[in-house]
Amino acid sequence: MSAFSSRLILALIGLLGMHLVSCSSTQGLAPSPSLEGSPTVESTPVFNNRALPKPMDGKPSAAPIPNDRPGIGTSWGEGLDSSISFTSFKRGLFAKPYATSSLYYNDTEGAEAMANYLGGAVPLNDTLITAAKGVIDWGLKNPKTGYLDGYLADGKVILAGDEGDRYIIEVRNNTVVPLEFIVSVDGLDVIDGKSATLSKRGYIVGPKRSVNIEGYRTSTNRVAAFRFGKVKNSYAVLKTNKSRNVGVIGVAVFTPAGKNPWQSKVDEEDLRIRDNASPFQGRFALPPS
Repeated sequence: MSAFSSRLILALIGLLGMHLVSCSSTQGLAPSPSLEGSPTVESTPVFNNRALPKPMDGKPSAAPIPNDRPGIGTSWGEGLDSSISFTSFKRGLFAKPYATSSLYYNDTEGAEAMANYLGGAVPLNDTLITAAKGVIDWGLKNPKTGYLDGYLADGKVILAGDEGDRYIIEVRNNTVVPLEFIVSVDGLDVIDGKSATLSKRGYIVGPKRSVNIEGYRTSTNRVAAFRFGKVKNSYAVLKTNKSRNVGVIGVAVFTPAGKNPWQSKVDEEDLRIRDNASPFQGRFALPPS
């Protein structure tokens, strides 16, 4: 099959909404290759397991940068098991994100300095942050010590990590419908390792479920762990020779086509009837309070 034919097939599959489902990096998720509406987590379109992007065939070689920045970035870590399988998700034609959110990270000194620079900082301790119009709770956690501490300053979340530590991105779906999350680290998509854009596909998380994203995906079964390291050794710098976006993690949230993320399968008319139901009948019955 020619390269052109392969790309055409992949494009068609992407339009149909066929993707991969992450199983090993989830909490309470069913690892089944089920169809739309299932409580699963999804990643990117594939065709016979041959189309998964391969942005990182081994650790990238270092490229010199004019000026090294202080603080930390996200480096290429060790390989971890993280299997994915199939499900489907339809965003809708020309869909835009329902909401987006971002958080910033640095070492302890750098996080404190940024919080002071922005002013009005409020400490954040061992917790996830509600974001994206309330549809998600998310944050970073050290697999050994728990959620990272930090600050809320001028509407920005700033978390503090330690060089050499591994971290995980946890995202929880607070709604009653499946959601799709495109996630970026230092400006790079966590699935294909290339520049993050809203046109790509992401992880699908079922209602009231969560996903743990442990690293940059390298295959259908493995990821390269997220580890804090020097900015000059971050994957973004080694790949692009630029450090401009190092220190920020983003998520874009998509809802299923035609569905309100807060509306259950019970129709609105039934809800209205139940809201106006009266416990007493007859001439002197009182209206519902």
